[in-house]
Amino acid sequence: MIILKKSQLLSQNPEAVKDKNILLRVDYNVESQQGKIIDAYRIEQSLTTINFLKKAKAKKIILLSHLGRPRNQEKEYSLKKIYRYLKPRLKDISFCFWRPGS
Repeated sequence: MIILKKSQLLSQNPEAVKDKNILLRVDYNVESQQGKIIDAYRIEQSLTTINFLKKAKAKKIILLSHLGRPRNQEKEYSLKKIYRYLKPRLKDISFCFWRPGS
């Protein structure tokens, strides 16, 4: 187990992210049917952290996630639906497609 000191928590020291590029691993493996998100709880919970980083003036926030366990490029596992969900909540968001070897 890792125990952080209170001074190590970002909420205690937002200056630690000011003008920094942040890579944030998020768990957006959410339930969906026919391209529609059914349960957005995980996405909504991540917004607290993302908005904290924005308020702390992080230079750039890169979200890293996956959806399901795709074998190839099946459309059902695309994060585009997550992007469409986030777009109205995070106005300045962009989508970048990446896969190993590309």
